[in-house]
Amino acid sequence: MFRPDGTVTAGNACPLNDGAAALVIMSSAKAAELGVQPLARIVSTGLSALSPEIMGLGPVIKDIDLVELNEAFAAQVLPSAEDLGIDHDRLNVNGGAIALGHPWGMTGARITTTPINSLPERGAGGADRHHCLPAAVHFGGHLRGHPAEGRDADPQACS
Repeated sequence: MFRPDGTVTAGNACPLNDGAAALVIMSSAKAAELGVQPLARIVSTGLSALSPEIMGLGPVIKDIDLVELNEAFAAQVLPSAEDLGIDHDRLNVNGGAIALGHPWGMTGARITTTPINSLPERGAGGADRHHCLPAAVHFGGHLRGHPAEGRDADPQACS
């Protein structure tokens, strides 16, 4: 699987593993109707294949408490984090796919729930998660801790 003279090794690539996850997404009205306390809200999502120099204005890295990058290979995440100016203490705080494994069918759910579950323990309010797809296409989203967690004073922001 790995070339003897290659730079991608078992030590810097994520292992394939098995896993299962489910995300239940609903409006705040539906959550209230069901008596369910949301863990987080989706602030925004996006899909892009543009150079960052020509993208629109939005949150900058210093505005984000936690960043979860899909870490298939260390050679992918390390230069991206450096280029974007992401502090290592805010990046993949529970370990990325190299540490946790890469369950292909649930990677999107895993990189969404990992920062959600990390927000309360770190007293953080917002998290970004990013997933890379073939052909340099990127999709990502911005998540916010639920107001009941004390991280967002605007209850209408969850609707």
